[in-house]
Amino acid sequence: MKWSDLAGKLRLLDTQSLLAELLVSETIAAHTIPEILPAGRFVSVDGVDLHYIERGVGRPVVFLHGAGGMLDEVLSSPVAALLAQRYRLIVFDRPGFGHSTRPRADLAGPGAQARLLRAALGKLGIERPIIVGHSWGGAMALAYAIEFPEALSSLVLLAGWAYPARQAAIMLFSLPSTPFLGGLVQRSVWPSLARLLAPEAVTRIFAPAIVPAAFLDSFPLEMALRPSQLFADAEDMCMLNPGVARLQQHYSKLSMPIELVTGDSDSVVHPEQHAMRLAALLPHSRLTVLGGVGHMPHHSAPEEVLHAVDRAAV
Repeated sequence: MKWSDLAGKLRLLDTQSLLAELLVSETIAAHTIPEILPAGRFVSVDGVDLHYIERGVGRPVVFLHGAGGMLDEVLSSPVAALLAQRYRLIVFDRPGFGHSTRPRADLAGPGAQARLLRAALGKLGIERPIIVGHSWGGAMALAYAIEFPEALSSLVLLAGWAYPARQAAIMLFSLPSTPFLGGLVQRSVWPSLARLLAPEAVTRIFAPAIVPAAFLDSFPLEMALRPSQLFADAEDMCMLNPGVARLQQHYSKLSMPIELVTGDSDSVVHPEQHAMRLAALLPHSRLTVLGGVGHMPHHSAPEEVLHAVDRAAV
């Protein structure tokens, strides 16, 4: 079924037919998730197998994907090829996403994953990388910079989540991780509901641009909609606001070069609430506001993102 067809169904279904559609799609999905073999390598840290892909040579750039994503999303963006021409690009599946494992609940949240990343980079011999964090990955990048300021050279945040904010999406997507009700939601309707919501969600994160063909062709949607990944995403969303609430007390201590890139049309991570507010606190940072760009600047404005990484590399 095409993305556009699913989006149309979501708009037209009444409550009764929606429930029926959920039950049918849940049954079908249980038998149609394709087996996708990992394309990269693994590094094992603290019982977690982290899947990663490297491209290019030179100075290391570590790219952290956002909520609901995986390294395939980053690699489908034009900026991945641009970065690999100048740098050693390393892209991870965060714990529980893509092919990376998530064996325990204490891996949720920006701080926990930043500490896991630090250990992984140590095992791989990657020293003082430029860390690029998109959206939720921006919060993780900030956590890394705060806990390990000597273990990175600079920071690039793309539509990065930096402050607690009230948004319906956080409440919705953290629902499967809530006690009692969450278990029922996770096992029953949530995977199918997420499948029906996915087209609208993807359209929104790329808006006002259209969803790129490269993303549609290469992003493994059914992997992203597995119950295990949805639950990992729910745990992370639940820990996002508490995580950045703790981090924001330390932002003023950040002294490394910081590039903040945001789209003025981002309806997911609002520029005024995050990038602009952080830039006002950090006068040594550089803020780039991209006109007519939404939540995916590495897809919509790859050259601008490349320039931000180049500036951070100086």
